[in-house]
Amino acid sequence: MPGRRHVTVNRAVPGRRHGGFAMLLMVFLLMLGAASVGLTFYRPSPSAELNDDRTADVFAEVKAALIGYAARQGVFQCANPGNAAACQAELDASPKLGEFPCPDINNDGVAEASCATERLGRVPWKTLGIPEPKDNAGETLWYAVSLRFLNNASNPIVKNGVYATVGSLNSSTPGDLTVRAADGSTITTTAIAVIFSPGAALGSQNRSPTVTANCSQAKPNLLQHLCPTNYLDTFGATVNGTIGGPFIAGTRGDRFNDRLVYISAAEVMPILEMRLGKEMQDLLVEYKNNALCFCYPWADSWNYSGGMADIGVNRGRLPTQAQPEDWGTGTIPKFPAWVKDNDWHNQLYYSASKSETDTAGNGCLTCSANANLTVKRTPDVASLTDPAAAVLIAPGTPRPGVDRPFLPFVAVNTPASDVFASYFEDPLNDKTTCPGNSTEHFDNPSSFSKTTANASCDTMVLPQSRAYDRDRLWSIAPETPASMCPRAGPALMKNAPCKDNNDPDKVKNICTSLATKLQQCSSACASAAQQMLLTPCRNDSSSSQCPGPRAALFACSA
Repeated sequence: MPGRRHVTVNRAVPGRRHGGFAMLLMVFLLMLGAASVGLTFYRPSPSAELNDDRTADVFAEVKAALIGYAARQGVFQCANPGNAAACQAELDASPKLGEFPCPDINNDGVAEASCATERLGRVPWKTLGIPEPKDNAGETLWYAVSLRFLNNASNPIVKNGVYATVGSLNSSTPGDLTVRAADGSTITTTAIAVIFSPGAALGSQNRSPTVTANCSQAKPNLLQHLCPTNYLDTFGATVNGTIGGPFIAGTRGDRFNDRLVYISAAEVMPILEMRLGKEMQDLLVEYKNNALCFCYPWADSWNYSGGMADIGVNRGRLPTQAQPEDWGTGTIPKFPAWVKDNDWHNQLYYSASKSETDTAGNGCLTCSANANLTVKRTPDVASLTDPAAAVLIAPGTPRPGVDRPFLPFVAVNTPASDVFASYFEDPLNDKTTCPGNSTEHFDNPSSFSKTTANASCDTMVLPQSRAYDRDRLWSIAPETPASMCPRAGPALMKNAPCKDNNDPDKVKNICTSLATKLQQCSSACASAAQQMLLTPCRNDSSSSQCPGPRAALFACSA
C-alpha cells in the first residue's frame, strides 16, 4: 500500500509510561477517514454520484471506527500491579489486540458477545461509538468479519502444549474472506472485514420488522428485517447474504444495488504494531528499572523460539519467560499471557546492547565488542548513526508469496535459514549469520561457547520501504547519567549486601556492574558505591559504618 513513509522510531527515555499511542491512533484514523479505500463504484448519473460520495464518507467512518476498535483491544499492563491476583486476572481476561467486534445480529446497534457462526449482520454502531451509519436509501450498513479476527468466545486459541496452533492473531494472520469483482475475478481472499451498503429493497426482498419468514435452513422463522438476504443481493451465483462469503461487487442495476468496501491486513496491522511496539518498549524499560540486575532481559534465540530467554544471547525474539529475572518477579511487570498466546512476541526482533545486559555484558555470549547497538539512518556506508540500548523491529504483513513458518513446529535442530528474510526486508536487519540464532540453552549457558560477534550483528538500519505496512523500528536510547544515577544508586542498595553467597570474600557481579555505572555519577555517589563493595559494608550493609554510603546512594545524582 503506497504512501508516506511510516517508519516509527521511538528513542525512549526510561520512565513509567509513554503517552504517544493516543496521538498515533488519532492521526491514523484521520488519515484513514480522509481516503476511502475500497472497490470501484458504478456512477450512473450526477445525482447518484452525489449520493455515492455520501455513502463513501459513511464507509470511511465505519472503516476508521472498526480499525480504531481493533487497535484499542488488549491490556498490556494491569491497573493495579501491586495486587498480584487482580493483576493476573485482568491480563488473562484481556481481549486480543486486533480483534474486531461481532456484527449486530438483532438490530440493537450492539455487537454480539459471540458470533462464530453468525459473522454477518449490521454494523454494531453503538459498540463502535459512532452515529448509526446509513446509506443513501436510509438503511444501516451491514458488516461481515473474518473468523480469524474475532474474540476468544468466537475463535478460541487452541494450544499444543504451550504453543498456539489455532486462533492466534498477530502480524502474520491473514483474513479469510473472499471478495470478487463483477466479472467473477477474485480481488482478494484475505479480507478481514467487508462493509456493505444494502441500498433499497429489490425484487422479492421484504424488510418487515413484524413479519417472520424462512431466512435459511438454520433460521426458518426469522423476522424479515433480520434476514441478510432481504438486504444483500445476488449477482450471478454469488450471494452477498451468505455468512462467510464469498462476496461480490456486482454491476448495479434493477436486480443488484449493493455497494461494498473491504478492510485488508495491510490497513490494520500497521497501527496494531505501532501500539504493540510502543507497549513492549515500555515493558522493557520497566523491566530494566525494576530488575535487580538493572538490565534488559536476554533474548530468545531466533530459530528455536519457545518464549524462553537464553542466557547470554542478546539478539533474537522477545522472551515471555525472561532471564536473569522473570517477568512478574518483585516489581517487574507481568508479561501479558494473551500476547504470548497470540504469538505476538515471535513476530518481533529484539536486541539488547552489551552494556545493558546482565553484569554489564560480562556474561554475553553473542555480543559484539561494541558497548551500544547502532542504528543507521540509511544503508549507506557514510550514513548517520544513533546509539541504542535496545531495539525492537516489527515485520509488517507478509509480502505476497512469503511464508513465515511457525518455528516451534519446525523439526528440532532443523534451522530455518530463510526466516529473517521472511520477516524483514532490509538486508542489514537480516541476522541469519550472527551467533545465537540456533542456541537453545535457557538456563544452561555452559552448553554454548562465547563468540564475539561482528559489529554488523549489533547494527540495524531504519526500515527503508515507503509502503505503510512494512517494517518499523523502535529504539531505546542509552541512558544519560542524569536519568541513570538516581536509579542505579537504589538498585545497588537493593542488591546489598554485595558479598557473593558462594564466597564472602568476593563481590556479586551485579554489584560490580552497578558500581561501574555509578562512576559516571557524582563523586559522592561513586565513592559510596565503592564503599559498599568493601568490608564491612560488603558483608553487612546495616553496619554502623555504612549509613553514610547508604544515604548517598539513595540520594544519588549525576
